[in-house]
Amino acid sequence: MFIQLATMWRRAPGWWLAAGLSVVAACSTTDDKRLPVSGLTQTGAPSAHAVQDARLRNLMREIDHLMFERMRTELEIDQARRRKAAQIGRIAQEMAQTVAGITNSLSRLSLEADQRAMFLTLADQLQNEIGTLKTQAEHNYIDAIPGTLERIATVCTQCHALFRETADGRAH
Repeated sequence: MFIQLATMWRRAPGWWLAAGLSVVAACSTTDDKRLPVSGLTQTGAPSAHAVQDARLRNLMREIDHLMFERMRTELEIDQARRRKAAQIGRIAQEMAQTVAGITNSLSRLSLEADQRAMFLTLADQLQNEIGTLKTQAEHNYIDAIPGTLERIATVCTQCHALFRETADGRAH
């Protein structure tokens, strides 16, 4: 029987959750206060069912509280992630505008043709990665964002190592 239940769970976990919640709701129709269990234990054998019923109701109420508390927390976490993703998307938009300004600074640098090509290649890579970041943020692909941020940092580091001005005003 356990194997049948496990198989049913794997096939339709949402159904089991809905069924479990309806059982919880049905068993917890009384007031939210815990039922007095200790006084019932002294009344003898006929009240054994009442004692077990009171214990079961109390435990089901606790499960109900924990279940909905956990779900509420998951929803709050999801909402916070969505807010952070929206913020990341706005920052990515600003980054894209900044990169456009960086490519405009190419004229101020005295670079050879191959260096210019490298500069533009790195600027294009940066723009592409920022576009990817913006898309990931818009679609709430939170797990992919750290890798994209690493690639952005790598492109920035490469460009700075090749083209950033030194203290005396010369490019590397």
